[in-house]
Amino acid sequence: MGVEVKKFEVGPLSTNCYILFDRLSREGIIIDPGLEDAKIDQFIKNEKINLLAIFLTHGHFDHIMGIGHYSNLFDIPVYIHKLDHPMLLDPVKNHSDFFGIPFVFEGKTILIEEEESIHIGPFSLQIIETPGHTRGSICILTCNFLFSGDTLFVDTVGRTDFPESAPEKLEKSLKKLSELDDGITVHPGHMASAKMSIIRTKNPFLKL
Repeated sequence: MGVEVKKFEVGPLSTNCYILFDRLSREGIIIDPGLEDAKIDQFIKNEKINLLAIFLTHGHFDHIMGIGHYSNLFDIPVYIHKLDHPMLLDPVKNHSDFFGIPFVFEGKTILIEEEESIHIGPFSLQIIETPGHTRGSICILTCNFLFSGDTLFVDTVGRTDFPESAPEKLEKSLKKLSELDDGITVHPGHMASAKMSIIRTKNPFLKL
């Protein structure tokens, strides 16, 4: 299986949206579509990708505002952790109301209950529960890629000053991620991607 990752920066906070797709089957999933974007639509069309699902690393508005478009366009479900699902239904909880762009999603969802492996098309997605930035933050490990949302960046970590945050839980989540292999490429919710081997040298929070 030849798997590729394509990154798009979308929305007012330059959120990273990823399309993970298999070159042979042309099947794919979209991770954190923070906004509907013509560049994403054109890429899907040009590459003839059949999207199978949407995955959300957490429920903040800048990671979710495109889910209605892609869910409807491809008739696919949205996967989100059960503890963050209420954020899809409340513009105050997902912070879109604060930015003057209130957003809710009441479409088809599949709730992630716990750490598990989810098999979709050619992909086996290992869900890692990483609360801290939000109650239901997750990281997704597949094909030697880690989609870390706003839990882990190259040289820092996600904010923990929101009502839905918990610094002590983030510390435990980071310890869990620190055990991952050096060769894994981390694709975060904002800014650049890097190998775990590089992040270990740059990120002081992994030295807790």
